Amino acid sequence: MHFPFIADGSLLLMPPTITAPVMILAGGRSPEHEVSMASGDHMRCLLEPICKYLGLIHLLEDGSWKPHHDLGEAFICPDKLMAAYAHHLTGRWVEPSKICAFPVTHGSFGENGSLQGWLEMGGYSYVGSGVLGSAMAMDKVTAKRLFLQLNIPTLPWCEITHSTWKQNSEAALAKLGELSFAGEAVKSWVVKPHCLGSSIGISVAHNHHELMDAVSQAFLHDHTVMVEPYLKERTEIECAVMVGSVIKISEPCEAWTRNEVYSYHHKYGDHTPLGVADYLSDAQRQKLNESVRRVVSAFRLSGLCRMDWFYLRDQGQLYLNEVNTIPGLGPQSHALQLWQLSGADISSVMYELIESSLHGA
Repeated sequence: MHFPFIADGSLLLMPPTITAPVMILAGGRSPEHEVSMASGDHMRCLLEPICKYLGLIHLLEDGSWKPHHDLGEAFICPDKLMAAYAHHLTGRWVEPSKICAFPVTHGSFGENGSLQGWLEMGGYSYVGSGVLGSAMAMDKVTAKRLFLQLNIPTLPWCEITHSTWKQNSEAALAKLGELSFAGEAVKSWVVKPHCLGSSIGISVAHNHHELMDAVSQAFLHDHTVMVEPYLKERTEIECAVMVGSVIKISEPCEAWTRNEVYSYHHKYGDHTPLGVADYLSDAQRQKLNESVRRVVSAFRLSGLCRMDWFYLRDQGQLYLNEVNTIPGLGPQSHALQLWQLSGADISSVMYELIESSLHGA
């Protein structure tokens, strides 16, 4: 179902009201806690016009859950909180399958399948990918291995575990020195924590001294580090994907950043503009869309995702970088802007996401 703008842009047809209680879950025990909280506040504003019963639950950094509304008591058990909150909103008891959770919990413990597993054990409906897709997409190395199996180009990489680094860092550095791309030895590297998002802990190294520092810093965030070639002449391409009864793919858009790394600050501090990548040929766009559909099927994705690519103009080649199963949804986040640049109505997007989750599409 689609609810477009009226032709002159003066009137917007709103979707029907969702009568099931919808619980936004925001925050979590993750370095991306603050971004998730901003996503939760923004989603509350977006969903209020289309949800009759809307709740917001903050997952605090100490592991406790706190409702946005005052329910008159403290709840140690999240299950009891969900039930009490639904009763508070509707005035009646609501079975878990009729409660729709809308996680905007980025990163650790919220996007990696752990929260999704809890929701499934409780019998709740929820927006987004399930345990398997969430876990595979969050694990950067596992994701890249699957990209290659799907015949989707991705940059070459090396991975280092913390135990290997502690035993012999020089041998590990020598291995990284053997990394090559397009037939040439890599001279600059991008260093990433294995299972984090929002560019947290990512840095660029241009020599072996910087590489050692970058790897050491990345190990502050994860037990495994992934190292890729740094491509100075790259273009960052993003597309949003909505998976319900059908797969919908936004226009591919370029993030206009000229920084070495598209960092956490540039994503959420400064506004990084987007523009439709209209320089991509029809054949390139078709190949991108085919790759997206293969990833959706192999990863068992659902709900709203964002896929990020590197484009090398001199090669005319797109390289899939990563899949974000819970992209940022704050006021400046690209996932929503991608749909707007594609001519979609955000209220309709949200309606379709929630309805699909409630009806098991």
